[in-house]
Amino acid sequence: MIAAETTYFTDRPVRLLIDIGTLPLTPYNRKRSEEVVQRTSHLYGKTAVVLRPSVISHTIRFFVENLLKRSGSTFERRIFFARNVAIEWLLEKHPREGA
Repeated sequence: MIAAETTYFTDRPVRLLIDIGTLPLTPYNRKRSEEVVQRTSHLYGKTAVVLRPSVISHTIRFFVENLLKRSGSTFERRIFFARNVAIEWLLEKHPREGA
């Protein structure tokens, strides 16, 4: 799901694309997601989560939005159903970026 060792820049926003369109919501995947949120809690940026439209995607949407709220995340986050739209949003300027 996420590389175990990743280097982040603290002086600019991090942009995360999490495509879970085909990823099952298992206890393992939930734990790994929580680890990513904890690992990036000192950073700021944008997180785009891509879901495949379905009934279960509403459950996943609830999980993702609540996980990030509980963590006190400094990330903007949005749920998308199309990867290309998610990437376009990630590439838009972050409010904390300079002119």
